[in-house]
Amino acid sequence: MTDPPIDRAEFLIRFVCAAMFFGIVIALIGIRFIDSVHLSLIAIWGTLTIAISLLAAFRGDTVWRGFAGFFRWW
Repeated sequence: MTDPPIDRAEFLIRFVCAAMFFGIVIALIGIRFIDSVHLSLIAIWGTLTIAISLLAAFRGDTVWRGFAGFFRWW
């Protein structure tokens, strides 16, 4: 089943909400495993946040269901 086409406003709302949420989640998970913050870690954080946000903006609810399923299993 293909996803229905989305308009620009819906895409931006999905992207911004996912960027804020996943940016915070990735930062909180990463803080536990690093000793000091370097520029490369910030670049990795930003890349992961943007990639997951774009995926969430394009795919929508399937990404959120997968994220919820991951933490339900974990």
